[in-house]
Amino acid sequence: MRANRTRNNLVISYKTRRRRRKTCKSVDDSISKKQIETVTPKPPSAPRPVCQFCLSSEVNEVDLGPILEKNGVVAHYYCMLLSSGLIQTARPSDKSTIFGFTTEEIYKELKRGKRLSCCFCRKKGATIGCCVGHCRRAFHLSCGRKHGTKHHFFDTYRSFCVEHWSHPRLDIASPLKKGTRKMCLICQMSLGKCPVNDIVCPPCCKGNYFHHSCMQQYALSAGLHFFKCPLCNAMKDFQKAMLLFGIYIPDRDASWETEPNAYGELLERPDTCCVSPCLCDEGSEHNARSGNFKLMICHLCGSYCAHRACAGISTKVQRLICPDCDET
Repeated sequence: MRANRTRNNLVISYKTRRRRRKTCKSVDDSISKKQIETVTPKPPSAPRPVCQFCLSSEVNEVDLGPILEKNGVVAHYYCMLLSSGLIQTARPSDKSTIFGFTTEEIYKELKRGKRLSCCFCRKKGATIGCCVGHCRRAFHLSCGRKHGTKHHFFDTYRSFCVEHWSHPRLDIASPLKKGTRKMCLICQMSLGKCPVNDIVCPPCCKGNYFHHSCMQQYALSAGLHFFKCPLCNAMKDFQKAMLLFGIYIPDRDASWETEPNAYGELLERPDTCCVSPCLCDEGSEHNARSGNFKLMICHLCGSYCAHRACAGISTKVQRLICPDCDET
């Protein structure tokens, strides 16, 4: 019996042999595909441009501004604005400069920064310094943002280290320490674990708070002419306070104003009767030259269209006012 069992175990049938060959082929194929994937090199991705001021390739328009490349200069816009020895001598619209900064002045500032070390990363090229006279701290903008430095984007574009930054509204620290659940009204996230220096509060609506990053994104989107308090629409005092909080307000139109064909729908005239059901037998798009089935457009809004008969207007009336405009 034992001999028969061992013999049966040694005998390999055709079905088992075929099954083993299939499994071996599948394993060989999978291995070969993996080997091909590891052998074939992937196309290298283009390296990101590195800012010559902060030595960072980070793309962060909220904290560093857009990265600019022109005339052999690669720099973040905020790095140039906040550099202590760099002055904007021309208008930003001047095409011969980089947003108002000449290449000669930029290289002079880079040469000056090579002699200064960053107090955070200890590398050369720190062109931004604390504006307090007895403070000797210099830093890159990318390093300073990570460690809580603050900056003013107006007048002389002053920068402050963490020790010499004074919050414009120190009274907001008291409600946050008491454990009350304060919430950013833009992102609807809690402010409990947020540092006090990263909290913005408008002077017009006291008791309401925002994240600094949320308010900065709002300012970049709205621009100078549309940046106002999201609660009460105050503009003048609100913008002054936000500048003290370190919010950069670009002098440009809002993002929704610069989109292509943003107001293209306003140029289109309605050509179908808006009354349902339409009384015209030839359809809602029929427009007679005169009579009860001539299409009339609302005189006030221009977005409502109806036949005379559908709107209940006699032929003597020359103007149509839609129901929405009639209520107002």
